[in-house]
Amino acid sequence: MGSLYDIISNRITGDIPLEVESFVNTFLKSYKDNILAILFYGSCLRTGNFKNNVADFYIIVSEFPKKQKLDRYLSYFLPPNVYYLEIPCRHEILKAKYGIFTLQQFRKMSSINSFQPYLWARLVQPIQLVYTKNDDVKKEIISSILTASTTMLFNIIPTIKDHFNLKELWLHALNLTYKSEIRPERRNHISKIYNYSKDYLNGISEKILNVLPYPIKQNNKNGKHYSIYISKRLKLINKIKWSVRVVNGKIISILRLIKVLFTFDNALSYGYFKLSKHTPGVKIPKIFKKSLLLSFIYIFLTGEKRKIFKNSNKLIHYY
Repeated sequence: MGSLYDIISNRITGDIPLEVESFVNTFLKSYKDNILAILFYGSCLRTGNFKNNVADFYIIVSEFPKKQKLDRYLSYFLPPNVYYLEIPCRHEILKAKYGIFTLQQFRKMSSINSFQPYLWARLVQPIQLVYTKNDDVKKEIISSILTASTTMLFNIIPTIKDHFNLKELWLHALNLTYKSEIRPERRNHISKIYNYSKDYLNGISEKILNVLPYPIKQNNKNGKHYSIYISKRLKLINKIKWSVRVVNGKIISILRLIKVLFTFDNALSYGYFKLSKHTPGVKIPKIFKKSLLLSFIYIFLTGEKRKIFKNSNKLIHYY
């Protein structure tokens, strides 16, 4: 099967769709030599469908342009800065949002010392390296993904039940990390991510579980089944940690939502696009559509909020 590094390296390379090439060329023209790497992820990667959808990218830069002082301050306060972009391609308009990290921020947020799962939870999901400045940068990106994957399982294992298989492990992991943010996806979205990537996720799991500092035992008689004994004290500590992550993560999600009002050129249009996509039954009078703030006031003072939070399956997620 190869080393964990090789598995990840093979996973993140592949054919690049024309739509993605168009976005990459646009990014390179805008940020020029400052770009070190570009990562493509999200639903467009999994489905290949860019129509009526928003493509997701991470751009790794050496530093923010000195002219963009506000952006640099916002990035220092709460990385990444997220921007919205529309470009013409094949006689249609393609949409994308992209987060910008410095390489140092990318390393830090994917490391074992990163408390919030914002980045390390995303880097274990389907992701493609669509541009890299050189081989050294590529090695840095692969190493960060490797570290993020290890960090995720290191933090998840103490919360898992005593006997589990790899599918149960990853559904539990994804569910727990999704709870630590405000997200719009239905619960079956997590199963779709696992089913799309199960060979990859199972493959890296077998490598990572062997090096984690926990008493994990593989039950060979039952295939990919594992047993683990975690002390009650360690379970309690990690339960508290994840409770803090969930509350802290939702607060950070709200702060990121506020931040996009300063970084999105067309925040209002994007906000209503996401709202109509994930909660098509929500209706907002024209007078309140003049700003996202007025829209939120209307939603939370009326019965429209029930449509958004119905069964806790869908939650607002604009960034």
